[in-house]
Amino acid sequence: MIRALWVQSLRDSALLLCGCCSLLFGFIWFRLWIVSQINFAEAVGLFNKMLPDFFHKLLPVPIDMIATLEGRVVMGYEELPVGLLMALWTVTRGTECLAGRLWD
Repeated sequence: MIRALWVQSLRDSALLLCGCCSLLFGFIWFRLWIVSQINFAEAVGLFNKMLPDFFHKLLPVPIDMIATLEGRVVMGYEELPVGLLMALWTVTRGTECLAGRLWD
């Protein structure tokens, strides 16, 4: 019985999962292409000189680490479309768990 419920749940969510994953992949890929076109070497020096010390303490990681290519890619997961896709997935799958299936 439990296996049947898991299979039914995965089958119901497959289309939404594929759509969310493809949108997320496309967004991160597009953002990676844009970020790779920008040189942040000058911006890091400017940020280190112009921003006050208390601002550096508020950042979760140093600006030098954010300015690397890996840091800029990781910061893509902090963007609004990623949060909206996660919220969409959470709300749609969570409401089915709480309210039950509406179309039966």
